[in-house]
Amino acid sequence: MRPILCDFICNPPKILKIYLFLGTLIILGLTFLNPPFAVQDEPHHYFRSVQISHGGLVGTRSDATFSGGVLPVSVLNFGNQYLAWVFNPKIKDGLVAIKQGLSFKWGGPTVPVNFSNTVIYPPFFYLPSATVIFVTRHLHLALMWGFYLGRLCDGFVWLAFCGLALALCSTASRPWIAFCLCIPEIYQLFASFSQDGGNTAAVFLATALLTRLKQDDFHSGVIYLSTILLATFVASKPPYIPFLLVPLIMCYGQNTRAAVISLTVSILLIAGWCAAGIIPTMAATKTDANVSAIAQLHNLIRHPLYIFTVIWNSFKLGHYGQGGDYLARTCIATLSWGWMTKGRWWYDLFFGVGTILAIWYGLKFYRSTLSSDRTRMALIVLMVIGGSLGASFATYLTWSPVGMDWAQGVNGRYFIPSIVLLGAGCAYMPLSQTEAKYSVMATGGLIYLLLPISVVYFAFAVFIRFWWPV
Repeated sequence: MRPILCDFICNPPKILKIYLFLGTLIILGLTFLNPPFAVQDEPHHYFRSVQISHGGLVGTRSDATFSGGVLPVSVLNFGNQYLAWVFNPKIKDGLVAIKQGLSFKWGGPTVPVNFSNTVIYPPFFYLPSATVIFVTRHLHLALMWGFYLGRLCDGFVWLAFCGLALALCSTASRPWIAFCLCIPEIYQLFASFSQDGGNTAAVFLATALLTRLKQDDFHSGVIYLSTILLATFVASKPPYIPFLLVPLIMCYGQNTRAAVISLTVSILLIAGWCAAGIIPTMAATKTDANVSAIAQLHNLIRHPLYIFTVIWNSFKLGHYGQGGDYLARTCIATLSWGWMTKGRWWYDLFFGVGTILAIWYGLKFYRSTLSSDRTRMALIVLMVIGGSLGASFATYLTWSPVGMDWAQGVNGRYFIPSIVLLGAGCAYMPLSQTEAKYSVMATGGLIYLLLPISVVYFAFAVFIRFWWPV
């Protein structure tokens, strides 16, 4: 892998240059087109990043519903300044609001701030933006400067991760990785303070490394690095812990020792963060008298088959806010905190391309791979499904009123890493020279056509939503 990495740095292929060029334009565009704190939960992610920039790697819990930390009051006011603009489509005073934001400075009194839904996250994926905040604070720049520079830093770091993933992944997996890289939502997450951008980028790179296992003779270094990358993701979102078994499934019988060591170390690190950073700071993320994880769990124990009704209603194709149609569309892109764009053709384009790729990969696996490799792939799919259901179940316990028949609060962006990780199975796909050529052509078509079309349309929708005066 080292020679390929050196070649990637010294002589990058054309498609990688094009991707990084387009990605740079996308990051720049979405950084400034999206108003401050327009990305879902961005105020609380911003508070967590500010906390880390002050050295607060672990937050504090005050009571069962309040967890976060002590921050300057100017940070709290700045984080709440733009929510009216974000949530009210009739407000279009963008430039005035941005100018007013320059009045917020560092310093002043401190106050306890509640960001219980993000304080539990480890500091890994906040480091780029927290570093920028640290520097801009010591340069005595306005909070607005740190905000936009932090977005840019996050965006370019995670874009570099994805460029590396595109360069390192196997030829067979490249069309699937390229398709996932065309999803506009990931760039919206990259160009924000949301740690979901960082953990998605980590899964991209881990998946790319896993696709190389077979051709790299199951090198121990590749196993360690890919497992640790997945572990950083799982530390942020523990319900996805089945993901950690994917490297072991792929390496069992080839380099089992390295896979077991990396899995053990990862579990110990995750357990350490749970003990130090999650359990002491965990608080209710939704203040609703009808929401209780214990009561919800008790209800499911009394009615064990009811969980299948919940799963069916959560993932079936349905109307906005309640069903798989909403989940699929919010996986592709959302305006602000969950609204969809009006162009249904745009979502259908993604569903169509993704379906064609999935059918081709499915037929190829069934016809060309060994039975043992098909078994490994089936187990990988089960781990991905298990992690996705685990995340949905956790959201159902902590966000949905007791007895509700669907998982309220589940968003499509939670499943982007699951879609990406499915590409790990491509490590077992043999390609003829003709098929390899088709794979290269498909990758080029996706990066050169689908990515610009999808992101330009999304950027246009963002512009109309927040900036167009009508």
